[in-house]
Amino acid sequence: MTPDEIEKFDRRTKRLQREGMNEMEADKLAERLLPRDREGGWDGMHLCFECKHLGKTRKCLKAGEVALPFTLMRCDGFEERA
Repeated sequence: MTPDEIEKFDRRTKRLQREGMNEMEADKLAERLLPRDREGGWDGMHLCFECKHLGKTRKCLKAGEVALPFTLMRCDGFEERA
């Protein structure tokens, strides 16, 4: 991994753990996302967890629907969280 990838991996796993995942689950999901990040996004596949529209109640603030925070999917309303 490059230094930037290591930094992103660490940030991602810490945030996933704050969202309730244990360390092993967070590491596994972050490892799954690494190839996606390297390959340019797998044709628009994202996690609601990565979107700025995910509300605290795990509802999409843009679509008004229940979100699936840790499921890869395509969404026209996706906007990357800063």
